[in-house]
Amino acid sequence: MRRTGQAVGGVLSLVAAGILTTAMSTATASAGQHSAIGPGDHPTVKLNLTRSGPPLKAAVPGPHSAHYAVGHSENGRSPFVPAAGTTVPTTLYSLVAGQDGNTYDFSVLGGNVTAGAGTTSVSTLVIPIIFTFSATGDVYDPTVQNSSCGETQTAISGMLNGPEFQKRLWYAGRTHVGDTQYTDAQMREELWSYTNPGGASPNFHVLLNGSWPGSFDVSVSSSVSAEINTGTCNALGEVDYGTWDSFVQGTLIPDAYADFGLTSTELPIFLTKNVVFTQNSGASCCILGYHNAFTYNGNTQTYSTSDYVTDGEFGGTTDLAASSHEIAEWANDPFVNNPTPSWGHTGQVSGCQGNLEVGDPLSGTVFTLHPTRPGGQTYHLQELAFLGWFYDANLGVNGWYSTRGTFTTGATLCS
Repeated sequence: MRRTGQAVGGVLSLVAAGILTTAMSTATASAGQHSAIGPGDHPTVKLNLTRSGPPLKAAVPGPHSAHYAVGHSENGRSPFVPAAGTTVPTTLYSLVAGQDGNTYDFSVLGGNVTAGAGTTSVSTLVIPIIFTFSATGDVYDPTVQNSSCGETQTAISGMLNGPEFQKRLWYAGRTHVGDTQYTDAQMREELWSYTNPGGASPNFHVLLNGSWPGSFDVSVSSSVSAEINTGTCNALGEVDYGTWDSFVQGTLIPDAYADFGLTSTELPIFLTKNVVFTQNSGASCCILGYHNAFTYNGNTQTYSTSDYVTDGEFGGTTDLAASSHEIAEWANDPFVNNPTPSWGHTGQVSGCQGNLEVGDPLSGTVFTLHPTRPGGQTYHLQELAFLGWFYDANLGVNGWYSTRGTFTTGATLCS
């Protein structure tokens, strides 16, 4: 049984459990390119976010648990093969899951790892969101360093100079994975059966070319926002999730096209600093990030929102933990429609779900990444599940099912 409806873009062979096959790839050497912009050259676009209604309910002071939202499937479609040059470059794979013997199709960033894939580069626009909360006038600005609260760099600098965009040596245990970025290391590890030095694609990479094209200065009204711990180093802004995502699709994406030259082959990341998202009129907190996809101008636009945490409200989940979660999920499930056998009761998932979201099973499992040189920055990243974990397929490095070996077996069917 195939778990996607029908295959799109080609006939997929039914193969033994744990073996990848592919229908079609739209991955190319690169996907868009923006030049790096020097300091002081970042335009700021001012916008307002409001709606009618009473003030949003504020969450109680923390510490809080970090949670992440799951975006909506791109038009509710099954995994598909988009036309080349219309969205980020992907390959459509097929895999027989060990849990139930069903065949699953899924789209993943990068070239065809079963057939000599090389490097795929994706232009990534990191766009700071400077929030002004109209009820108090408080400003949460990813472009400003608050040294009095112990911050050693701005959020935007931490993002672009951190391991999501800068290369470093990565090891899985004693196995050298590559001199690369964190998301690429995760993908190479999870596909190690193919990316190892003797595999079909030892030169497989998915690399992000990061740039800061400008910022959005967004004033939010009390009807869609709230704050806690104002005036302290633990201040936390909160914005209604549904209202925000509609604002992203209806305002920020079109403005990013017009003002910053965004295209559908690129990934925009809307970077917040100590601002999270809530649901149920503020009663459900806190969403630190998510990724999503929708049709814009006839093409599929992927995007993400991620919080750079400096306020200590989420324990060890700080600085790049949220972005490491979301960028890897985007790379493994770019259109938010990759199905899996039902899994759950781990990480942030108390029940059951059936999607390829590699961050969710290990939400809150954060490790410290120490600097590679004296005086360098320390970062915190989240451990990530391998795609093989979701399908009980042993494809990963060292026989692992997650980046640091917390998962040593595949997922079991959830009930």
